[in-house]
Amino acid sequence: MPALPFFTLINFVLILIVLLRPDMLQTLTSPWFMPVGLLIIGLSGVVYFVERSRYRLAYDFFLVGTLIVWWIYWREVYQPNAPMFKFYPVYFSILSVLLTNLIINQKHCLDDDQIRLIRLIYANFLFRADLLVGLTLASLYLRDQYVLYPVIVSFVYVRYVFTECLEFS
Repeated sequence: MPALPFFTLINFVLILIVLLRPDMLQTLTSPWFMPVGLLIIGLSGVVYFVERSRYRLAYDFFLVGTLIVWWIYWREVYQPNAPMFKFYPVYFSILSVLLTNLIINQKHCLDDDQIRLIRLIYANFLFRADLLVGLTLASLYLRDQYVLYPVIVSFVYVRYVFTECLEFS
């Protein structure tokens, strides 16, 4: 099972819809999805600050919410058949499966030097949760910087993976 199951599932659904049912894309861009995405982002903040032990759910909700907002907000600028709408969900799914299988499922095999390196990277200013949340939300707004959103989401996912590894050690 992937580390962030809802995020991975939503990406797989988007892949299937784009490949098999492109006629449904108009439904997915309906205006009522935007408040749903924003609500999910807000819910992730509540879960993160109220119940710290549920950080997995907070990360999952945050990435799902930003994915929904990204999907709808960027459709206003880019054509429905733009490559990003086909390839970003594939990239996110591959990222999820690889990080889950190669790092999280193997965290018991990490030696002391690897844990020390993860701690060092995790403690870096660029990996702060609040900074990554802010950068992710800013990347949604900066639609002309179309590579920024997947890069920042990758950093958020790596931070989550490091959190999982450090909790284990």
